[in-house]
Amino acid sequence: MTEIAVKTRQNLQELLKKNPQIKSPNRIYVGQHIEIGKQTNTYTVKKGDTLSAIARTHHTSVGDIMRANPGRINNRNLIYPGQKLHLPVQEAKTPTTKPKTTTNTPTTKPTETKTPTTNPQTTPDTKTLPPVENKPPVVTDGTESSVRSPHLKLKSKDIQLSPLVQKKMSQIADEYFKKTGKDLVITDGNRSAHDQAERIYDKIQHHGENIYTNKKALAEIKAAYNEGAARGESREQIVGRMARVIQNQAGRNVFISKHLTGQGADVRISDMTAADKKAFLESVAKVGGAHKLNEGNHWHMEIDENQKPPVQSPPTTTTTPTQTTTAKNGELKLGPNEEYRDALLLAQKRTGIDAAAVASVINAEAAVNPKTGKWIANSQAGSSGARGLTQFIPSTWEGRAKVKGSYLNEVALQRGLI
Repeated sequence: MTEIAVKTRQNLQELLKKNPQIKSPNRIYVGQHIEIGKQTNTYTVKKGDTLSAIARTHHTSVGDIMRANPGRINNRNLIYPGQKLHLPVQEAKTPTTKPKTTTNTPTTKPTETKTPTTNPQTTPDTKTLPPVENKPPVVTDGTESSVRSPHLKLKSKDIQLSPLVQKKMSQIADEYFKKTGKDLVITDGNRSAHDQAERIYDKIQHHGENIYTNKKALAEIKAAYNEGAARGESREQIVGRMARVIQNQAGRNVFISKHLTGQGADVRISDMTAADKKAFLESVAKVGGAHKLNEGNHWHMEIDENQKPPVQSPPTTTTTPTQTTTAKNGELKLGPNEEYRDALLLAQKRTGIDAAAVASVINAEAAVNPKTGKWIANSQAGSSGARGLTQFIPSTWEGRAKVKGSYLNEVALQRGLI
C-alpha cells in the first residue's frame, strides 16, 4: 500500500481511509481492487490563462477545477499568474502488483477472491458543501506578480496580498516613505472563507457586525451563527457553519468583504502620529485607485484599479478656508476639516446616518478656529459642561459608552474604562 500511495501521490492514511476493507497495509493480494479515488495534478497559472481554457486543455470542466480548489477559487474569473491549482483526473481502480515468491515457500491462494465491499456509511454525502480550506482567494490585475516595495512591511509572514493590492499598496508606501521616512505595515490581506467567518464571529460577539454594508449577506451569516449558538456548539463549530455560508455566497459572486476577493488590505494606524496620518491620506490621494476607511486601529483599504487619482484643485488666494457644507445627494465637502472624513464615513457605515448630516451637526455645535476654519475638537461650553465636536454633556458620554455595539462602547471596553 505504501508503494501505491507514492505512485498515486497520496498520503498512506488517506488511501487506507478510502479502503476500509484493508485491515493491514502490508497484507494485500493479487486481483484485489483498491479504490484510489480522484487524483490531482498541480498546474501553475500563466499570464492570459482562464479557467475555461485550462479546463479544455486538461480535459476537465471549470466546475471540477473549482471543486478541487475549495478556498483557492471563489470566483471563476479571479485567478492570477503564478497561482497553483489542483487539476482533477479521472477516477481509477488499480490492482496491486504480484507479490514476490521464494523458492522454498509455495504461494497459496487467498481464501476469499471476491472484492470486499466498503461500508456504506463511509460513502460521502454528495449534497454536503465541500470542506472550507483555510487558504485565501486572489485576484489578477492582468500583469505578472508585482514586486513588493521595501517600504511595505507585513505584520506576519502568513499575510498574503494579491498582485493588484501589492502593486497599489507598494506605490502608496513609496509615497508615504518620501513624506515621512517611515514604512507602512500591513496587518491583514487576503482572507479565506474561514478567516472571514472568524472576524465576523468576533464582531457579533462584541456587537460590531453592523460595520458590514451588505446587510443581506450579513443576515445569512448571522443566521448560521444563531443556529450554531442555539445548538450550544463550540466557537470552531459555529465558525465552520458561517464559513460554509460565506463560501456558498462566493459561489453566487456575493462577497461580504473585499478581503475575500483579493482587493482588500488593512494598514496599521496605531503607531502613526497626526502628521503621519495626514501624509498617508495625501499619499493615497496622489496614487489614486484606492478607497480608505479608518476603522480605529487600522485603515481598511479597498483597491479599485478603475478609480482615477482626484484632480487637484489650484490653491485659493483666500486666507480663511470655507466652512464645512453639504452638496447635493449628501456629497461631503469638508474644506479645512478633511482630516475627519474617514471618521464621518465610518460613523455613516455604522449607524446609517448620512455623513454630511453629521458634519452639519458638528459645524453647528463645535467651536471653530476663526483663522483656519477648523473645528476645535476639545470644544467645551462653560455653563453646561458640554464638550467635544458634538457637545455632549458628561452624562450623555457615559451613557453612550455603555450602549453595546457603539464605537464608543468598543473603545471604552478596550481601554478598560467600563
